[in-house]
Amino acid sequence: VMGNITSQEEAQGDAEGHTWCNTMKTLTALLVVTCALLVMVVLISMHKKKKLTILAWLRVHVLGRPDFTSRSVQLQQAPSSQLPPSRAAMAKTRAPNPTPDEYDAPNPAFPIVDIQNILPLEGGWEQPGAHGSVREGIWLDWNQRARKVAIKVARLPSSDDCVDAITKEFEILATLPPHPRIVWVIGMRLGEGPMIVQELMAMNLGGALSVEAPGLTYLQILGIGLDVSRGMSHLHEHGVTHFGIKPSNILLDTEGRAKLADFTCSKLKMASTVCVAGCGTLGYIAPECLVGPSRTSQSLQEAAPETSPEPRGPVGEVPEEKVDIYSFGKVMLECVTGRLDVKNEAAAKLCPGEVWELIGWCVSRDPKDRPSSEEVVGKLEGMLQCGGEWLGRSPRQDVWLAT
Repeated sequence: VMGNITSQEEAQGDAEGHTWCNTMKTLTALLVVTCALLVMVVLISMHKKKKLTILAWLRVHVLGRPDFTSRSVQLQQAPSSQLPPSRAAMAKTRAPNPTPDEYDAPNPAFPIVDIQNILPLEGGWEQPGAHGSVREGIWLDWNQRARKVAIKVARLPSSDDCVDAITKEFEILATLPPHPRIVWVIGMRLGEGPMIVQELMAMNLGGALSVEAPGLTYLQILGIGLDVSRGMSHLHEHGVTHFGIKPSNILLDTEGRAKLADFTCSKLKMASTVCVAGCGTLGYIAPECLVGPSRTSQSLQEAAPETSPEPRGPVGEVPEEKVDIYSFGKVMLECVTGRLDVKNEAAAKLCPGEVWELIGWCVSRDPKDRPSSEEVVGKLEGMLQCGGEWLGRSPRQDVWLAT
């Protein structure tokens, strides 16, 4: 009897061991199949170049989705008491950005990753670009309320270059803290049909400078310049160079406040200081971006004959954010004269001296002779605080006609 019991126990133990081995084999097989599927997915996504960037992957899978916190940023950075009467009155009438109360939910401090509930607006406007097009759309917010937004999509979704441009812009915006002078990016979506969703602005500066639009006053021009220079200062403080500052990339709200937009050509600061190939617009891009390092001083003079100082050292020895300063100077020049030609004696005589001096400083041919964005902010704040009757005049009445 004892022998039979022992035999039964041994048989039962063998059966349990056999079952355990089968279970382990099954789990191992499932693990191998899962790993193989993951490898296939990664290879396919890499082949299509539609994978999340490393930064986005870390944000979503390691750090988690960003928390929604309130943007406690004051749009008017200078107290009204420190501004001239005309500027102070303008500041009091300005409406701030959408507040949490308006949305009944907090605004995201960083863009929403993998944003949903986005639809193009039927019959809305669309503006094509080099790598993508911006169109009017609708976003259902946290409370399923429809909000008008601007949707930027790849011009050719099947083009790797267009998709990469949207992805690169996402990388810049995801690392950049929010600022009232940078267009508010609500969210982004990569993968199939990559897009960037941002706040809808009234118009761009190019529209305000058109012949059909009423002429801007010096007060409005300096106010726009101050907004843009504050946005530039924020970018440069965080190691970002815009490389595409021009009227069409300066957006205006209904109160005339300006915000920088379109970071397709932007670049995080690296060890080397070189211009981004293929970026920038002729007339606004700095001359050092139009000539290679092997070009001579004479060819650099021919590329930008407006100013006289001789170049000192190769382009790589100067901070690349000076490229933005040059573009900003050209934008201010166009606002004041309606043209991009600095060598204009009539404009120099009719334009207020401080304004013309600042423009000439910004468009210096030698990058090292240009001011920093903080210096530009200081100059513009000083002009606005001093005030003067000339602030109410429009350069279109005299300078534009003379040029």
